[in-house]
Amino acid sequence: MGIQVDPKNVVGRDRLISQVWEMLRQPPEQGSLRFLAERRVGKTTIINKMAAEPAEGFDVLFLEVEGIDSCDRLTELLLNRFRPLGTTAGKAKGWFDSCWEAVGGVEVAGLIKLPEKKELDWQDSLAKVNSL
Repeated sequence: MGIQVDPKNVVGRDRLISQVWEMLRQPPEQGSLRFLAERRVGKTTIINKMAAEPAEGFDVLFLEVEGIDSCDRLTELLLNRFRPLGTTAGKAKGWFDSCWEAVGGVEVAGLIKLPEKKELDWQDSLAKVNSL
């Protein structure tokens, strides 16, 4: 990842960001959103701006997943990011459950295959976070 632009200094992307928020408001069964573009065109900058200035009704969790080589490691990183949310742990658990429901069994870049939700061993860890 190159040098990042401060979200306050991002210009000319408001329309695109509004379109992304509108897409994210759609029900999950209508599809997903993926940013595909050449390197250094501003994908991460847009996501960072969205995280810094979330639309109403959104909680943004940005996690760099490059180099993650197992579902256990991904789960650990997600739980560590959810922990500071404290009172929104229940909402985080619901989001996490729906994500695994949607992506279970998906193969990522031919390197790892995410297990089906029922196969995951992370429920106990998530319950521990909920009890904090």
